[in-house]
Order: sequence, then C-alpha cells, then structure tokens
Amino acid sequence: MDKVLYSYAKKNTKINLYDENETEEFKEEYRKFLNTLWEDIKNNKKNYKKNPNRGIYFDPDSFAGKNRGNPLFYEDLCKFLNSSLDYEKYKYVDNFIECNGVKLYSDQFGFSAPCTNLNHIYDKYLEVSQKLGKDKDETIEKVIKWVMESRTVGGSFIWPNVKGSKKTYNFRRGGSCYGGSYIEDRVDLTLLEIRNYFKKTSTKYDILPSCEEERKWLDSFGSFENYVDELKFKAFVDKNYMPYDIVNSDFAEGNKKVIDESEVDYKKKHSIYIVEDERDYLGKIERMLNNVNILINERFKEGLGETNQE
Repeated sequence: MDKVLYSYAKKNTKINLYDENETEEFKEEYRKFLNTLWEDIKNNKKNYKKNPNRGIYFDPDSFAGKNRGNPLFYEDLCKFLNSSLDYEKYKYVDNFIECNGVKLYSDQFGFSAPCTNLNHIYDKYLEVSQKLGKDKDETIEKVIKWVMESRTVGGSFIWPNVKGSKKTYNFRRGGSCYGGSYIEDRVDLTLLEIRNYFKKTSTKYDILPSCEEERKWLDSFGSFENYVDELKFKAFVDKNYMPYDIVNSDFAEGNKKVIDESEVDYKKKHSIYIVEDERDYLGKIERMLNNVNILINERFKEGLGETNQE
C-alpha cells in the first residue's frame, strides 16, 4: 500500500507521497494559502466563522457520510484495517465503513489543519513562530510536512455514526484555543480514556463513552488490548499497553514516556494552548507534532506487517 494524502482541493483524489511530481503541485498551492494565513495573523484577522477556509486541503472525513462519500480513502482504510485479519471485517458501504452492521466514519488525529479561524494548534504554531521572528518559509514548510505526513490511513480513528453527533465522545473530545477544549484532539489522551473505559478505571475526563452506540462499539472488542491490536495502535502504547505521552516525549531522540496518571489536573498543566514562555512553547509544539507523525508512520508500517512495539 502506498502512503497517500487524501482529499486534495475538495476532490475525491489521492496523492502518492512517494511521487515528488504529485506532492510538489500540492505543496505549491498549499504554500499560497499558508502565506495568506501568515498575513492574517500579522493583521490580527481572527474572526470565527461557521465554515472556515482551509485552502486546498480538506480532511478525508469531511467527505464521509450520506450524499458525500470518499471512496478512495474509505476503501484504502478498509484494506488497512483488514490487513491483519483473515476475513473482510471492514467494508466500504454507502459512503461509510461498515463492521458487523455498524456504520463507522473516520476522524483524523493529526490535529485540525490550518484554517482562517486561526483557532487550532497549527494556527497557534504559526502565530508564535511569527512573534519570535522565525523564518516564514521554513515555518510554513514544517506545517506542510506535518499535515501531509499525518493525513494517511495511519492517522485515522474510526467511530460509530450517531445521530446528533454533538452528543458523541468523538465530538466532545475535540477543542480549540477559543476555550471549551476537552482533551484537544490528542490521540494519547483519547487512547488513555479508552483504556480506562475497558479497565473500569476512574478517569479525570469521565464522559466516555457518551452514547449507547459507542459503548456497544467499544465493548465488541472485549479489551483494550484487543482494541489496540485490531486497530493497529501498538506504536502508540508500550508493552504494557499504556499510551505514550505525545507532549512530554521526544521520539526522535529515543525518549518515550508513557502518560503519568498521577499528575494532578494533567490537562491544565500540559495544555497545548497555554503559552507561558513562547520559546519553550514553540519547542514543545514542534516535538508534539513530530511525535504524532512518527507514531502515525509507525502505525502505517504496522498495517503493512512491520511492527516495532517496545
């Protein structure tokens, strides 16, 4: 399976990330949009809108569901999920992924892509980089790399399709720097909560799961270990199936730390939107985004049968 970027320019397309000709065309267009955001930040244009502009890039799950559909992405995601099974458990049916009669949709966990609302982590990264006088072109190239590398089948959760989606755990776990952030789309804290659900352990974010469909979906795995193994999240956990901390680790340097649940008010202390020292903050966010992409790449390899769990 090739490593692919999906949903380019609101089209049902995919770009082979191993093909320089295909990727360069995308990057050239995406640079123009990120340069516009850089100017918006400089001119303090932070206006919340219902439908923010994300330039030419749209998450593949933006096309999921009734009357939309993203067959190229969902068909590949099904192949990825089925790769270690001896039967076709996950199928692309009517614009959803279907598993045992349950309709599922995807949600990318590489953090929300930059947008004109300037209210997510990439936008915050651009803002702080600008304040510190970082080179614009270098900063934009880093963002392009992170977005492209995280938008593969290795960077997707799958969740039950539920009417009134704002009631679901997947909706509530997200957030932005406008406030109301729950666990801020962090994959490590999401996996921790799923682990605690299976272990019947108290959690500081006691809302999982928040609807019957999600409970049934999780219970079908029987254990957190089965959930991790089947959905190929081994790269995200240690040998004891404790999720790695994407904020306080540095995987590029071989420094892997698991989440410390003994921390008091963990989310507040380590929020990815709290800026105290700007230079420290920038370094933390760079490490976090690098960590997430490293794990997504490892998960992609896991789908190809190349596991590397410690």
